[in-house]
Amino acid sequence: MKESQRDNSRTTRDDDLSSEPEVSFDINRNEEQKKKKKKASVQSKPRAVKAVKEEPVIDYYLVRAVLNTLWWSLLLLGVLLVAEQTRHSSPQLNDTPTIGGWRLARPEDAAMLEAGYNGSRLPCNVERVNAEDLTAAEFNKRYRLKKPVIVRFRDGARSWTEPEKWTPEWLKNAYGQWKMLIGISSDIVKRGGNGDIEASLTSFVDFVMQDDEQGEPAYVFDRRFYNQTELPRTLHMPEYFVVNETLEDNIFFLGSSKSGVSFHKHPEAWNGVVYGRKRWFMYPPDKTPPGGVWLSYGTLEWYNRIYPHLKEADRPIECIQEAGEVIYVPESYYHSVVNIGDTIAIGIQKKKSALQLEDLFFQSAEMEMKRADDTDATLAERSKEAIKIYLQLAEMVPQNTEIRTKLGSAYLRTGDLDKAIEQTELAVQLDPLYAFAIINLAGMYATRGEFDRAEAVYERAIEVAPSMWETYLAYGDYLLKRRRYSESVSLFQQAYQMKPQDMLWQRIQQAAQYAGLVFTRPSIRHRSRRVGF
Repeated sequence: MKESQRDNSRTTRDDDLSSEPEVSFDINRNEEQKKKKKKASVQSKPRAVKAVKEEPVIDYYLVRAVLNTLWWSLLLLGVLLVAEQTRHSSPQLNDTPTIGGWRLARPEDAAMLEAGYNGSRLPCNVERVNAEDLTAAEFNKRYRLKKPVIVRFRDGARSWTEPEKWTPEWLKNAYGQWKMLIGISSDIVKRGGNGDIEASLTSFVDFVMQDDEQGEPAYVFDRRFYNQTELPRTLHMPEYFVVNETLEDNIFFLGSSKSGVSFHKHPEAWNGVVYGRKRWFMYPPDKTPPGGVWLSYGTLEWYNRIYPHLKEADRPIECIQEAGEVIYVPESYYHSVVNIGDTIAIGIQKKKSALQLEDLFFQSAEMEMKRADDTDATLAERSKEAIKIYLQLAEMVPQNTEIRTKLGSAYLRTGDLDKAIEQTELAVQLDPLYAFAIINLAGMYATRGEFDRAEAVYERAIEVAPSMWETYLAYGDYLLKRRRYSESVSLFQQAYQMKPQDMLWQRIQQAAQYAGLVFTRPSIRHRSRRVGF
C-alpha cells in the first residue's frame, strides 16, 4: 500500500515535470512576441526617438548678447548707486546754484573771499569803464603801461565771445579727452606760468574741481589748449584788446572757488572772465608784494596769513572782476588771483616787454635759467654780468625786495659773501615776511660759520611760512651737513608730507641711513597730485 502511494506520487511529479517544457516554451514565445512588438513600435516611430536623442544646439551669439546686456545693466546700476550716494554725501555739488553749468561760490566761501580788512567791505580801487565809452586812443593815453582798468560790456561776455561754447557740457563734448596743464598757485609760478600736472578736461571738471572743500584746489593754467580749439574764433574784442598770435601768448584758465595763482609779473596782459568771478591783488613795479614772489606763499595762504595784517602802506590795488568783464594788467605789475565760484577765463599776454624795466628783468631771468649748466668759472662770470643788471634795476626800483634778494644770490655765486649778506639782509629788513630771502640769509650765515645765528634764522623762516615745504628742506639740509641726522629726518618728513616727491624721499632715506633708522615710504597723495587721470 505504501509502495503504491509512493509510485503514484512519483508519477504525479513526473507528469508535472513533463509539462514544464511546454510552459517554458509559452513564456519564451510571449517574450519573443513582446520584443517583436517593441521593435515594431520603435521602427514605426524612428524620427521621434531620434529627436529625443539629438544633442541640443546652443546659440552662442545669443548667450553672449544676453551676458553683455546683463553686464552693462549691472554697471549702470552701480553707477547710479554711486551717483546717488555722492548726491547724499556731498549735497553741495548738486544743490549749489549754477550759471552756464558752472557753480556759484558756496555762501561760506563767498563770505571769506569777498571780505576786506577786519571784516570790512572789500575795497575796489581799480577804475571801471564802459567799453562803448573807451576808444583805443583814450585807452592808450590813460591806461596802457600805466595802471590797471576793468572794462565792462553792455551784454557781458556775449559782447566779446560766445558763452555757450564755454560751458562744461559743450567743452566736454568737444574736447573732453584733450589734455591740460594744472597745478596749485605757487607751483604754477615756479614753473614759469604753467601747471605741473596733466589731466583731461573731463577728468578735471568732473573730479578735480569737485575736490575743493579743503586746502587750495588745483587750477588750469595752460598755454596750449586754447589755441588748438575753436575758441579763439569766438573772440571779437575792442580794438585795444585785439589779439595778435605772433606777439602774444594765450592762456586758458579754469578753476573752482579758492583756486588761483600766486604773485608774479610779466609784460602787459588782459584777462577776460566768461563765467565766475576773480579777486585781484596787484602791486606796482616798485613795490614787491609782502611775502615776496617766486618761492612765496600760495594765494590762499597769503590771503589768510598776510593780507589781514597789512599796514595801509602795504595794501594792494584790488578789486573783484565780474563775469563778462575784462581787466587790463600793465607791464611789470605784480599780481595774484583767487577765484570765487567756478571760473573760466582767457588771458592774453604780450611775449615781449615794452619798457626797459621788464626787459632787464627778462635778461636776468634768462641768465638764471642758463647757469644750471655752467661750470664754476662760467657761473662766476655769468653772475658778474647778472650783478650789473640787478644793480641797474635796484637804481630804478630801490625798494623792490625781489631784486635785492636776487642780487644777494648773485654776489654769493661770485664768492663775495659780505655783499651777499648785505643785500639779503636789506631785503629781509624791507620785508620781514619774505620767506625765500630769509632762507637765503640763513644759508649765508652758515657759510660764514655763524651756526647759531643761521639756525635761529631757519627757525624764523618756518615760523613765517609754516606751509612752505622749501623751508623745511633748507633747514633739513643744513642739519644734515651738521650731522644732526635724526633732526634732519624729521624736517624732511614734514616737507614730504606737504609735497610728496622722489627728491624728498631720497633725503629722508639718506639721513635715516646715517641715523641708523629704517623707514618705509608712506602712501601720501598731495592735493595737487589728486588727479590720477
